[in-house]
Amino acid sequence: MELNECSVLVNEGLAQHWAPYWSWCQPCAPGYEYHFIAKLEHFNEDKKYIFDKVGFNNSIEVIQENKTKAGHASNPLEKARYYGTLTSQEIYDLYLRYKLDHELFDYSPEEYLKLAKDYNASTE
Repeated sequence: MELNECSVLVNEGLAQHWAPYWSWCQPCAPGYEYHFIAKLEHFNEDKKYIFDKVGFNNSIEVIQENKTKAGHASNPLEKARYYGTLTSQEIYDLYLRYKLDHELFDYSPEEYLKLAKDYNASTE
């Protein structure tokens, strides 16, 4: 699958759910100064830290949308289930599409490439 052949991943008509995260928060926009970055992998801990720092009541519920029935997609088993259906090339194409997100939030493409259905551990 070529990146430009996948209708979900092209910029035109990109479903809001699939938009790169940097396009939501615009971390490089002039006049914006971010003090916190939360990750879904440890969202509850990050939420508590941020709420404590800004003086919010930690009992305020933050609704997580698009959560899977089996758990959040950042769950290692869910992640393996999703990425295990893709080839290394497809995962690499996704990485290129979301490269800035990977850099901003300190994710490695290697973590995802190892989950590809055609991954061969003996080639490392």
